[in-house]
Amino acid sequence: MSPDASHLHELVVRELRAAQAEHDTLRALLADADTLPDLADQADRLQTHNLHLTRYRAVLQRCRDLEKALEALERGDYGTCELCGEDIEPRRLLAVPSTRLCISCQELVEDQASHTALHHQHRLR
Repeated sequence: MSPDASHLHELVVRELRAAQAEHDTLRALLADADTLPDLADQADRLQTHNLHLTRYRAVLQRCRDLEKALEALERGDYGTCELCGEDIEPRRLLAVPSTRLCISCQELVEDQASHTALHHQHRLR
């Protein structure tokens, strides 16, 4: 059963709202950067801050991806792979509403990224 456009729109909006809420929470945590007198406490706070910052960046990217998905829904080209132009499986859209690639193209991109990373590591040795 293929999901209809209104169901997909609701799904993307719901995902975007959740990501935005997490974004706001992380932003508040990152803004709370008191200086602590104890070096151990400062180190702990810095480690926690870095974890929050890493998560914040990922959530920010997720918000951007979901906003692009909403734009694609409005244009009417949501669910079309940006690389090959084929339809993205409805199950994939339901599982990953922000996806812009079909599973075959996603695997190709990941394989190329992995190969590039391995090549780069080899060159650094």
